Amino acid sequence: MTTGPATTDNYRIIGIVGVSVDNKDAQNVTPTGCQLGGCGGPTVVRVYVSIPETYQRGAKALLVRARSMGGDAVIHAQFEYRMAIETLGMGKQARTNQVFELMCVGTAVKIGS
Repeated sequence: MTTGPATTDNYRIIGIVGVSVDNKDAQNVTPTGCQLGGCGGPTVVRVYVSIPETYQRGAKALLVRARSMGGDAVIHAQFEYRMAIETLGMGKQARTNQVFELMCVGTAVKIGS
């Protein structure tokens, strides 16, 4: 993965890759209280990962996409972000959170071809 050209001239361009990731994640938590008695079921808690971790997720997703196309690297990777608002719940229970969205593009290549 590089944001510039490849470090070798021995590669073949596979195509353009693009993915979108955000800083939202979900974690299952152990039921407690009423949930232990069967009145709630499994609970999922939304968590937000750091911005640097979000960039790492984007880079990894680009590489996964490149590999699915037969490539083994991504060159000229670019990352653009925007801040969005998500609304959870309805009515008086609604709450809003700021979400970091990252659009990632690059060129998938096969090294040594």
